[in-house]
Amino acid sequence: HRCVEAATRMASTVLKRLKPGDIPVIRRDPVDPKARDIATPIVEDVKLRGMEAVREYALKFGEISSPDEPLVLGKAELEAAWLRLDPETRNCLIRTVHRVRRFALIQKQAIRDTRLDIPGGSAGHTVAAVENAGCYAPGGRYPLPSAVVMTVVTARVAGCT
Repeated sequence: HRCVEAATRMASTVLKRLKPGDIPVIRRDPVDPKARDIATPIVEDVKLRGMEAVREYALKFGEISSPDEPLVLGKAELEAAWLRLDPETRNCLIRTVHRVRRFALIQKQAIRDTRLDIPGGSAGHTVAAVENAGCYAPGGRYPLPSAVVMTVVTARVAGCT
């Protein structure tokens, strides 16, 4: 009964065509002010003191357990960490990488340069690969291997080294 009433009201609603200027612009800071208040002095400290500050904050926030612990791991450390994973987890990650790679390859084939002649010129886009991509690998208390898989695998398929 309620669905019929709602459908009847919706059917009798007339949509009004608006111009862009008729729509109010709402501008909000996408960053929570409290988070900005906490993060700003940290960012400024890192800008000023560089890796010394990064190390202090990594220790303070529990990302490393001692001041001598490395902040960046080399290939040997990464391989050792991989081998410490249980086989079920490794297999799950391998399957996930294969799925993401397959989709990224299909997606890459679908993206093409395009051009349309229009009065006064042309419009379109050019697809151009970049050599490097920055990929975030969250660690610490909440590691997310999916973030690495989704960014690194797609970047590699796109041609990044």
